[in-house]
Amino acid sequence: MLRGFESLSLRKKVYMDRIFLQSRLELVNQSFFSLPELPEIKWSRGRIKKRYRKITFGCYDIKKNEIRIHPLFKTAAFPGFVLDFVIFHELLHYVDRDILKKNRSFFSSSRKRVHNKNFKLREDEFPKANEAKILLKRFLNEHI
Repeated sequence: MLRGFESLSLRKKVYMDRIFLQSRLELVNQSFFSLPELPEIKWSRGRIKKRYRKITFGCYDIKKNEIRIHPLFKTAAFPGFVLDFVIFHELLHYVDRDILKKNRSFFSSSRKRVHNKNFKLREDEFPKANEAKILLKRFLNEHI
C-alpha cells in the first residue's frame, strides 16, 4: 500500500461523516424549525458510562454553540428517524438557548429545569417521538 494513502482515506471518511451530519441537521431544521442560523454539528467522542448505564446520545453545548452526536449512530442499526429525533431534541435546546443563558440552568446538573413539561410537549411534536424513545431505551437495556 502507498504510504500516506490510508490517512487520505481516513480524512475523506471524516469529511463525509461531517457532510452526513450537516445534511441531517439541515433536513430536520427545514422540516420543523426553519431557523436562519444553525449550530455546528459533529460526532462526540462516544463515551459510554457503563457504571451508570448511561449513554449521551446527543448534547447541545451552549458555550461552543455545537451539537455533538454519539458515534454509535454510525454503526448501530437505528432507523434514520431516530438520529433525526436526537437532532430535533438538541435543536430544541438550541432554540431555548436564550432562556438557558438567562436562567443559567446550563450550569446546573438538574436536567428537570431543561427537560420540563413544556420542553417534553414540544419534543413530542416530532412525528415518531415515542417510537424513537422506545428504540433508544431498548438499545440501552440490551447493550449497557
